[in-house]
Amino acid sequence: SIHIWDLRGGRNSTAFQSRKDMSHLPVVSLYLAPMLRKIAALKAQSDIVSKEIHSISVNPSSPHQLAFHLDDGWSGVVDIYKTQLTHVHCPPPAWLNGSSNSADLILRKPSWLPTSSIYVVGSMSEKGIHVLDFHPSSRSPCHVDYDEDSQRKENRDKCIHRNKFVSLSENVTGCTAHPLNSMIVAGTQKASLLLIAQRHCSSTSETVEGEL
Repeated sequence: SIHIWDLRGGRNSTAFQSRKDMSHLPVVSLYLAPMLRKIAALKAQSDIVSKEIHSISVNPSSPHQLAFHLDDGWSGVVDIYKTQLTHVHCPPPAWLNGSSNSADLILRKPSWLPTSSIYVVGSMSEKGIHVLDFHPSSRSPCHVDYDEDSQRKENRDKCIHRNKFVSLSENVTGCTAHPLNSMIVAGTQKASLLLIAQRHCSSTSETVEGEL
């Protein structure tokens, strides 16, 4: 569950440390499992139960979007103004691919890119990162109302929204993004820091990895 407090109007974080006030009720509480069960296609394929939340963060380019990442590798977005689940990404579990990787037992820290509503998270089952398009509109492939057929027609004339998996040399446990150029730094299970950047050529674009 996610609990939200409103600290505007002169109230600050020190109020939560005061012994005079016995309780501070949240403005709203969001329970992810019931929200996920409302997605019919997802409910039909998965046994949805409450999961541990590894990370939450606000989209710097769309502050109404709150991203979350769960202990089973699922990620998604809640619109905190409408208190609705709008996006979800559910990669297959490691055991489905025959992997017994211990990365699924480790806390992971995703990150938003500073622009474009892109969310980056380390993979549970593979060496690499998921680069997820969490654009607020239903053109995002992770949006709960995404229609693949209609979007395929629209994408002929518009910017294509898609997710991407970037293979790396190690298992990623944490990500952060440069605030100006969107280069990604990924921390790994082996205590390495990997720099991921987009290299543009005249006709192609590719992702390159470097070690810090």
